[in-house]
Amino acid sequence: MDRSKEYVKMCNWEEIQEHTPEIGDFYWEEHIDGRETIWVVFDTGNNDYQKLDWGTIWLPRQDQLQAMICPPYGKCFDVWVACNDWWHLPGTRVGYCTSMEQLWLAFVMNEKYSKQWTGTAWE
Repeated sequence: MDRSKEYVKMCNWEEIQEHTPEIGDFYWEEHIDGRETIWVVFDTGNNDYQKLDWGTIWLPRQDQLQAMICPPYGKCFDVWVACNDWWHLPGTRVGYCTSMEQLWLAFVMNEKYSKQWTGTAWE
């Protein structure tokens, strides 16, 4: 699971953060003193779940990213083939990706919103 500052920054966009917390989700939070915490949702009825409203950032797992774009493609293998084909297109900027989560997030943002990561924003 990618917990890098780059992935946190890439995930901190409205298109991605429109998500209802579910058991197994990962959330990043920075404290006032600079400490960082990764929350894992174990129970959507406990007090930790309530803290997720305080500016935390959802960090989608690879399976969640794939599920965001699965319906148009159907089978899991078809999604992988589509991502692979996209990755090799001229002009596709993915050299910055240091994890599979970053690569799949880039594919999701391209497929759903026609956006590419510039290093600071999705445009």
